[in-house]
Amino acid sequence: MSRRGPAGALVLLVAVALVVAVFGGLGRKDELSQEAVLAPEARDSLEALGDSEGAPVARDLLDQADAVSYESELDLEEEASDLLEEYRQRGDCVVAQYGYLDLLGGTWGCVMQGEGWVEICLVQRGAGDARSDVVVWHMDAEDVAAVCDPEAGPA
Repeated sequence: MSRRGPAGALVLLVAVALVVAVFGGLGRKDELSQEAVLAPEARDSLEALGDSEGAPVARDLLDQADAVSYESELDLEEEASDLLEEYRQRGDCVVAQYGYLDLLGGTWGCVMQGEGWVEICLVQRGAGDARSDVVVWHMDAEDVAAVCDPEAGPA
């Protein structure tokens, strides 16, 4: 599989999140409690985009977004299921997009839409399939506006 496949899927997820954030309305910004480091695999996917269309906006949006990353003891399927169940129990959002991002089932992602915000979640199979690596980006309409119209400033 080419390196562009998962990278293209990541751009698609970011584009969906962008559209959802822009048209989803404004809401208050919920800060995530942990500072996160972009998962190396996700960084590699963004670098694989090179100068393709959408790559600069995807990079800028993810740089602007609050992010949390962690290693889960659960395998990919269990972690993805738990993530969706946590969002369902919260009751403040809907699934905008979800599914596997590669043909081998090693990376799963979803975009969750709340009132004025979106979260992009990526779950990747960890070492030996016993664990998974998770990264969640939270962005709202203010984040999108800062990237798409930097002169507008915060609302």
